[in-house]
Amino acid sequence: AATLGEGRITGALSVKAGADRPFVEATLASERLDLRPLLRREGHAVAGGATAPHPQRSRKVFSTYSFDFSWLRRADVSASVDVDHLLLPRLAVEDVHGTARLEAGRLRLQPLTAGVGGGRLELDLALDARDPAAKLAASLKVEDLDIHAMLQTLWSSEPIDGLLNLDIKAHTAGASPAAWMAHMNGDVIAVAKKGH
Repeated sequence: AATLGEGRITGALSVKAGADRPFVEATLASERLDLRPLLRREGHAVAGGATAPHPQRSRKVFSTYSFDFSWLRRADVSASVDVDHLLLPRLAVEDVHGTARLEAGRLRLQPLTAGVGGGRLELDLALDARDPAAKLAASLKVEDLDIHAMLQTLWSSEPIDGLLNLDIKAHTAGASPAAWMAHMNGDVIAVAKKGH
């Protein structure tokens, strides 16, 4: 068992030597995993309890620095994850189940499912990093997300209510975040109901 953020993870890990790359097989599980302390957006703490400001950001919204996906070509991986309760800075999810497969620089997450605010989320993702211009394809569906219930789980008092449905399909290719955004194509359908 191991500790990550404010949660405990159990599972199994095995590594086998291969002709070209090692093969890693992992299963991870947790009853409650709170990653908010690790992902806070505030400045980092410094001596004396003060908070240091963020370093000055570039005026560009998306970075032009090239991706380094070389690590995706160093091993083949088969992994599964099961988390009963997962807390992120702006999202609370339950019953997280997913499987991932990495082979020769091609990563496939199919699918990742979870409960979100009383509704359901399903994510299917494929990343091909064999070439410098990495290719990404993703599909995200969210059904009947109760916004108020999710905010309550996050101890937020935002006066927002209603149900949200999302259906996003996107694909792109490029060697940097800026290139990905420039070449992004797809469809986004968002429907809110019973909201105020």
